[in-house]
Amino acid sequence: MSQYNGVSLPTREPAQNPTEAPSMTSPPIPTSSDEDPPLLDDNLSLDPVSVVRTYDRYWIDRRSVQYTSGFKKEYDFALKKATRTNKVSSAIPLILRDMGPPPGSVFDPRVVWEKEKPAYLAKLKGEAAAALTPTGSTPAQRQPRTKTKKGSNKKATKAELIAQNSKRLEKKSHAKDSEKMENNNCLESLQNSTVETGVGKLQRMLKMLHITAAEFEAGGGAGEEEIFDILWALEKIPAFTQASEELALEKQRRKTEKKETKKNKEASSKSSSSKSKKSKSPVPPPALSENAEALKFLYESNDYKDSVKFARKLLQKRADIVNFQLTNMSDRLPPLSKYNRTFKLEEWQCQVLSAIDDKRSTIVSAPTSSGKTLLSTYTCANIDPSSTVLFVLPSEVLVWQVAATYYQFFEGNVTLCTDSIVFQDQGGKAQVYIGTPRALETALTKARGIAGQEMAGEREFMILDGGFSFAYLVLDEVHTLNGPEGDALQRIVRATNCPVLALSATIGNATQLREWFQLVRDEHLSIMGSFVIAGNRDEVLGVEHVARFINLQRYVVVKDATSSSTSLQKLHPVAAMTASRLSSTQDTSLISALSMTPGDLISLYHKMKEFPGLLCDEDSPDKFFFPQEGETSNKEKQISLPQTKLYENKLKELLIDFATSDPDNYENLRHSFDPPPLEKIDSLDISDELYGVVTELKEKKLLPAVAFQLSTFGAFHMFKTLLKSLEVAQNAKYPEFRNELRQKAKEKSQMRKVADGKAEKTNKKDGEDDAQAGFDEADMSLEDIFQPHPSFVLSPANSHLSLQEIKGIREAMEKAGEKLDENHALIRGLRRGIAIYTNEVGFACYRRQVQILSQRGKLAVVFSDEALAYGVNMPFRSCVFCGDMGPALTPLIAQQMQGRAGRRGMDVQGNIVYLGMEWDTIENLMLGQISNVTGSNPHYPLIALQRALAMSNDPDDANFVHGKSTTSSTFETALLQMAKAQNCVPTVSEENIVHMTNAPLAAFCGIEATPNYYDVSKEIIRQLEYVDADMQLTSDHNVLSMVWELSVEYPAESVNLAASLPSFYRHFVANQRRSSLNIGDQNAFMAAFLQIIDRVPCADESVSLQRYLKVEVEERTGKLIDESGKELFVDIHADISLLKAKVEAFSLPAEAEEEKLKLILGCLEVDVGDVGDVGVPLDSGVYELLRTKQQGFEADVSIARRNELKSRLFRFGEILRVFNNNIQQPHSKYRELAAYSNKCFTAVRYSLMDILTQLTNQDDECEI
Repeated sequence: MSQYNGVSLPTREPAQNPTEAPSMTSPPIPTSSDEDPPLLDDNLSLDPVSVVRTYDRYWIDRRSVQYTSGFKKEYDFALKKATRTNKVSSAIPLILRDMGPPPGSVFDPRVVWEKEKPAYLAKLKGEAAAALTPTGSTPAQRQPRTKTKKGSNKKATKAELIAQNSKRLEKKSHAKDSEKMENNNCLESLQNSTVETGVGKLQRMLKMLHITAAEFEAGGGAGEEEIFDILWALEKIPAFTQASEELALEKQRRKTEKKETKKNKEASSKSSSSKSKKSKSPVPPPALSENAEALKFLYESNDYKDSVKFARKLLQKRADIVNFQLTNMSDRLPPLSKYNRTFKLEEWQCQVLSAIDDKRSTIVSAPTSSGKTLLSTYTCANIDPSSTVLFVLPSEVLVWQVAATYYQFFEGNVTLCTDSIVFQDQGGKAQVYIGTPRALETALTKARGIAGQEMAGEREFMILDGGFSFAYLVLDEVHTLNGPEGDALQRIVRATNCPVLALSATIGNATQLREWFQLVRDEHLSIMGSFVIAGNRDEVLGVEHVARFINLQRYVVVKDATSSSTSLQKLHPVAAMTASRLSSTQDTSLISALSMTPGDLISLYHKMKEFPGLLCDEDSPDKFFFPQEGETSNKEKQISLPQTKLYENKLKELLIDFATSDPDNYENLRHSFDPPPLEKIDSLDISDELYGVVTELKEKKLLPAVAFQLSTFGAFHMFKTLLKSLEVAQNAKYPEFRNELRQKAKEKSQMRKVADGKAEKTNKKDGEDDAQAGFDEADMSLEDIFQPHPSFVLSPANSHLSLQEIKGIREAMEKAGEKLDENHALIRGLRRGIAIYTNEVGFACYRRQVQILSQRGKLAVVFSDEALAYGVNMPFRSCVFCGDMGPALTPLIAQQMQGRAGRRGMDVQGNIVYLGMEWDTIENLMLGQISNVTGSNPHYPLIALQRALAMSNDPDDANFVHGKSTTSSTFETALLQMAKAQNCVPTVSEENIVHMTNAPLAAFCGIEATPNYYDVSKEIIRQLEYVDADMQLTSDHNVLSMVWELSVEYPAESVNLAASLPSFYRHFVANQRRSSLNIGDQNAFMAAFLQIIDRVPCADESVSLQRYLKVEVEERTGKLIDESGKELFVDIHADISLLKAKVEAFSLPAEAEEEKLKLILGCLEVDVGDVGDVGVPLDSGVYELLRTKQQGFEADVSIARRNELKSRLFRFGEILRVFNNNIQQPHSKYRELAAYSNKCFTAVRYSLMDILTQLTNQDDECEI
């Protein structure tokens, strides 16, 4: 018996290896040896809960994320022998551990909020009191009465003992710090060193200032920027300020004493003959504090005092200190300074954190990299450990990143869910569910009831428990309500009845979005039966923040007119802001988006000075930042980053007035910032520019960078282009480098043989014996013969990948089924500091390695399509837009892409580079036009089936179907046990479905929507004969669970597949002449499937699918027709044609007539009455790829065609995967079809891997 949540579950250990198939009765369902195991048959006379189980297929091979963790021996009395069973565990925890941040580096917002919360609440309380207190009156404060303690000679108290012990430990730490500082004479090493005491910090700062000052005086190394940065940071240390004041007072006291002593001597000589008087005892000088003593010692034992004096004099000589800071120190302005990086919550962050404490729903609209991440982390960390947070993210890469961080933060209590993989810890209750919208919706709905190991009475780590009951809902990048999975995201929002934290980039209708969330929360409370009144209403807080923490510097790539060389030229944001836009009161969002760096500000000021009367003296940077008197005066002469944002607002106000009063002159000012003429370049034609641009980025220290190209093939082309350019450049400068490495490797190999007593044999047979024993002369595997020359590696010198690191990466990839040789293009790219990350189903382990290496600063350039656009938090300094991307580059995607540069807490600057783009396109991107979030339509025709399936799997519901004699008793028993253990049924309640089908966000925003959608959907599934009037299932449960899972994204394909299943069964199961082991029959199954779900019209001059299958032949060719194939094709065509006629005859309300069209396949112009007709000619591209097992595309296939076929192939595979996972369940008539779908899905995976292999395959240019 096993225990789960206090419920005893009967279990029986399988007799076979869990990664293999247990024995099965006929008919068997074979599978390939390298894929998931065969399925068990349900017709067995076993215990109520037996070893019956299924294995879901995912795009990631299940075994690639598992490992053998041990074995178990049992004695089988029936066989009279011992059996050994391997124990298989999930490797996901190990993967998350490796992907996570370094131990101890995870930022805990609870700590900083705990420190700042009292002051924030006191401030709110003070503001409230001030609002109630009459002006001029001050509430009386009662002074606390102090009590004097009796008996001063008592024993030391506990607190005093603790203080004494702390003092002792501090002295010990100080000695350790002092020793560390004395032995450290390198500035970079000191910057990265840590100290434990305040005196140690003081010594560290003084030594760094001393080193930089000495280097500056010597004419090399550090510049004035470094000296000023350290000096200002030093002067902000309270211990230094206090100690300096004490030493100054001591110096003044000594000077005074010296004068007094001299005066007394003179007085004593005059009065020596007079009567002596009793002299007064001298007053002892005040004792110096520990910090002052330490500073005094450091001054006396080193030249630190001279260095401080030198730095201060250097600062005084700088007359243009304002201009110098804005131009040369823009990435050092506090709080960006690496010497004084103190973190303090901003006002808007405190407001949100306070709302989270009150369990109040909050909608936050703020620019990328403004500090939203800590809010979501606090929400997850702040809930009760017994509760669970649902965290929804827009992309798989973001799921892995957040899960890796939280896995460390919450010590493993994390569940992740994507289209590629699902994982939950089998040990306990997850504190956070992290996933993408559609994958989470499917997993939580749990339409199949139970699956996988749950069918054997065990908790399944790849099948979630289900249900929408959570304590808090966190939505990151909520503006993706407009995105591809925005429909699922909206349904999750409505189904999850709990407070919500929604984080968004800057959007145009933030207030309207908050009001919609308020409506949703009010509906939640109404459904619960409460009255929506002020006392119990969840008042949704809306917070808008417009300032990005680090403003981005823009560059454009300019090509020299006389040569082919390129250069980066700064691009001022004012160049994109016309007078009409600037003076328009309706475009205030555009003005806010017109962010400027400190360098942009000083450049704009100097341009504005050229227009008489535009500026006054008070507008100068010197007067603005350093007023001569008053509370705002700045004695330190240091500018802060928040001050520059205030100055930016001031200049913007002047620009608005200028554009309104004198638009012509304003346009003259604007055009002075215009870039040179720019040309649009296709992404495949930027080869000549790419290498030069990346090289300049490296020279200007603007790497690491993420380079975006929305075309996947375009992104791969750029990756290969840069790799080839680096290799060619290395060959040109160091042509013998690879040969020299080989020669050294041979010499070392020979030396090892000599050392081992295995010198080269003259005897041929002895030489052959040595080769067999592993001493072959050519064996150089221990040497790094493929290492690139350091001059042609883009990552920093201290971040180059070693041979051992590369071996570790390759071993991890090989375990995941992604074996690559050591000289493969992807591996060569990593060694040169470049990589690629795209939305591909292959090379998942490689993508994870790219994430890990990027986080560790090992990569300089990462190419990507939209995969890295949304919310990914990696240390990229620059973002490069590569080539023309057409209409696919929407303002929202562009805004997200550029948000990857200059991440808060990871860098102190961010840059955007436009390469190969027209000025009109760049102008629109610079303006950062903000979109309104209206949401995708969350309603689909079969949404009511979600509720019907939930009822059918609920043992307490009258519509429970698994207790009937026609279904499996094994499945029923397992379902009953797991339903009690998981406490998640019904996964979708009536309240949930009513809420999900209420008016969508679009309707709230004024867009027309179908009313009473739940009733419409119920009528549709009733007329499809899926349910009766009471919503009880009237068709096969597995078929309907398949239909529902597919219908969310593919409604027409789902119902047509269901309608064609009798024909599939008749041709592939009932027909004994067919077998799933036969390649021809597998191809026939694929063709029939594609006939339904890949109905793309055949282009002229192309061979149609019908002709390719020989079900239709041109009369002039005289070729024979495949009669068996034609019979299958005609039957499938008849099925989908009849369903079309049936759907068109549905009786629905007039406003819901369009819903019928969503259930009808395309290319069905032929009437149903045309018996034997094979329909409109269909494209055969996908079928040809699979049938011929092409390893990629032919050379003459265009990029557009490749992108199209790859997308269709993935779509086919996804539908096959969902079909297989549902139809394989052990209580369905159609279960045996899973043998075919399993094989076909494997074929699709291999085909996509072949395409990816072709994309990455490239010869090594260094192999001369």
